[in-house]
Amino acid sequence: MKVVMESTGVYHLSIAYFLQQNGIFVSVVNALKVANFNKAENFRHTKTDSIDSTNIARYGIAYWAKLPQFDLNGDKYFLLKRLCDAYLNFSEERSRILLQLQSQLEQTMPGIFDLFGEFDINSGKDKLLDFLKRYCHIEDIIAKSEAEFVASYRE
Repeated sequence: MKVVMESTGVYHLSIAYFLQQNGIFVSVVNALKVANFNKAENFRHTKTDSIDSTNIARYGIAYWAKLPQFDLNGDKYFLLKRLCDAYLNFSEERSRILLQLQSQLEQTMPGIFDLFGEFDINSGKDKLLDFLKRYCHIEDIIAKSEAEFVASYRE
């Protein structure tokens, strides 16, 4: 049995890994090759999932003997690059969100930074962030007496 699928960024990887690890021949083909094959075979450019899957199957049958086997190790490097890109995007987004948080805190809880010291934007764990998780609204603080707040904070 052979399975032919189009390369879809990282979306095809989990299925391709699963099938290959279960002893099934998997070939991941470039979508442009399938599209060019389809153009050469007919002139209709209708695009639906049903037509696309039929075209992939027709491509697989036409090149049955020449289909390259999915390279598990080759795609690991591709996946690693994608994960690195995602991590860098996450880091940039995290910095942006923390700056927004800092700006909102300056407006809603003036003086909060004096109590907690320097706000470390690169810290993975921060006293101020722990505090905000528990007391995200000023009303959560001023609704308590000083003794109640201190007891609550020490917990």
